[in-house]
Amino acid sequence: MTVDVDLVVLATVEDALRLVHELDSTCFEPLFPGVEEVVTKSFILPLRHRSTGIRVDLAIGMSGFEQQAVHRATPVTIGGTRIPVVSIEDLLVMKALAGRPQDDQDIRGLVAAQRDVIDWSACLELAEKLGEAADLDIVGRLRAARIDRP
Repeated sequence: MTVDVDLVVLATVEDALRLVHELDSTCFEPLFPGVEEVVTKSFILPLRHRSTGIRVDLAIGMSGFEQQAVHRATPVTIGGTRIPVVSIEDLLVMKALAGRPQDDQDIRGLVAAQRDVIDWSACLELAEKLGEAADLDIVGRLRAARIDRP
């Protein structure tokens, strides 16, 4: 439903910076030089899979919300591997919190694909709490994506 892979790992910034220095031995590479600054300021490690070119955004899950979202995740089997997947409500809030233009596009795509299963009251309640804490209009961003729904 989106054109990249978004992962949340429960780690520290120091863990992520160590990972940056070990990427040469993996199938991933930093999305651009100097990625360490993004890790320390935004708590995101943007990567690219070397053989496919697929972008992977690795979020450093240090906030209480991210930790709760990871613990609420439901295991799903993909390609024979069980992977914990966050709820659509948590994913929408994560995208709205990130606030990049690509995230707004992802939100619209996710809402279009999952419209009938989204628990909007829970999603908007969570967005309101986090929006107040972060002084951001997260609810407005989500409501804009479902403009045709009450």
